[in-house]
Amino acid sequence: MGEGHTRRLPFRILWAGLLAASFAGGARAEIIDGVAAIVNDDVITISEVDEAGAPIYREIQRRYGDDAQAEIAQARREVLTQLVDQKLMEQVIKRYEITASDTEVDLAINDVKKQNGITQEGLERALTKEGISYEEYREQVRSQIERTKLVSRQARTPGKVTDDQVKKYYDEHAGEFKEAEQIKVRHILIPIAPNATAEQKAQARKKAEEALVQVKAGRDFGALAKKYSTGPTAAEGGELGWISRGETLPEFEAAAFLLSKGQTSDVVETKLGFHVIQVEDQRPSRTVGFEKAKSSIRNKLGQDQVESQFGDWMKKLRDNAYIEKKL
Repeated sequence: MGEGHTRRLPFRILWAGLLAASFAGGARAEIIDGVAAIVNDDVITISEVDEAGAPIYREIQRRYGDDAQAEIAQARREVLTQLVDQKLMEQVIKRYEITASDTEVDLAINDVKKQNGITQEGLERALTKEGISYEEYREQVRSQIERTKLVSRQARTPGKVTDDQVKKYYDEHAGEFKEAEQIKVRHILIPIAPNATAEQKAQARKKAEEALVQVKAGRDFGALAKKYSTGPTAAEGGELGWISRGETLPEFEAAAFLLSKGQTSDVVETKLGFHVIQVEDQRPSRTVGFEKAKSSIRNKLGQDQVESQFGDWMKKLRDNAYIEKKL
């Protein structure tokens, strides 16, 4: 189709970014909607491209400001390429009558919640923040399961991964098997506005200090977080999960990594507000040994083979399809 080589955006970015509001690009503000691409007998609209890529476009706008238009135009082309591939897969999924049951969707969502340490309520709050309803999210998960089934159907059984290949990968990618020190933390956050007055800051600090007194008196930290904290994790008892250095605000990190398991910090001030931090658990830095890593390496190398085979199949699918891009 004369598309040339373009950098691919992962599908998970597209799933996370299916927002209701379309991006209002200045150069094309006069266009209400139109055809972005024709894929066999189906059409991808401009609004679909803008809805799918909205979070990406906003981030580019934030980074580049007045110089963002060229970057946004490139990103829109990349998003369109991903949507074309998605449309091609949807057509094959429909042809083969591949489906995902409600039970499969439920299991997949439960896995997401378990892996991220969040409740159903926490998941729904996160989706609402992204502008996605829970039902929309379920349908996105259903589509992903169906695409996974298509991958399994079209990719040939991978060849055997040898022990020598596994050991070679381990030796050549040593950095992947070094795990940094981590701590599992929760906090009580009393937020302050960027333009807060000295009096407002003093009131917020006082509230944080009151919570700290209760913690030191032996009250349950999670219950106190729900009572005192007004941060986004309050409903989960202030749970932040496992963090490594470099993932949080400098003042928060400095205080948290000085604590031992079970210890609670004094009141810590950051640009977000006043925190009371508690360390629930610790993991020292370490290197994962070959014996422990080899199973995951073998799985990865096998998956790489499957993805390579599926990539070849996708190329043939594109080559045999009618694709007309208009962006």
